[in-house]
Amino acid sequence: LAYRPWYLFLSQFRCFRETNMNKRESELEALYQEMDSAFGDAGLPAAFTGAVTQEEFESWHGPDKFHSLSQDFYNSEPEYFRYFVPFAMKAYLRNYGKDLEADIGLNLFLLSLGEVDYKVDLIKQRYLAMHDALSESQRKCICSFLSFLRTNEMDDGHVSEGTIRYWCK
Repeated sequence: LAYRPWYLFLSQFRCFRETNMNKRESELEALYQEMDSAFGDAGLPAAFTGAVTQEEFESWHGPDKFHSLSQDFYNSEPEYFRYFVPFAMKAYLRNYGKDLEADIGLNLFLLSLGEVDYKVDLIKQRYLAMHDALSESQRKCICSFLSFLRTNEMDDGHVSEGTIRYWCK
């Protein structure tokens, strides 16, 4: 085993780290494009008169209000869920790790995407109605989103194998 100066190991680590960061950034960009493609034709809910921007969505729901996303989706019509879920996914990706309150709220949102195994039939039917309103490409996009979170350890353990199977079928 030949002696190698410590700075050679450091340069190899830096190269490895930069390669992984570039890969993650390109995967993230592909995920954003998939979201735009899959949900681009989601109709605006009747209660809204004009298209919503990501910034408007995050001013209504973020970061100190992310905890209400899951409840807002549960209490709304399936068209609301279909229109706003890509905004929530982008908010998750943009805000994860910024502060504890935002992370807790974002993880509550993940629960609304969880595997539908609720014991109370009324709750189960409500989530199934929201999820059934999605097209195949939208379901596939949610699968990609959840898989990205799990692969990059951004799910805090909230994306189970069952959830991946549920969305990626």
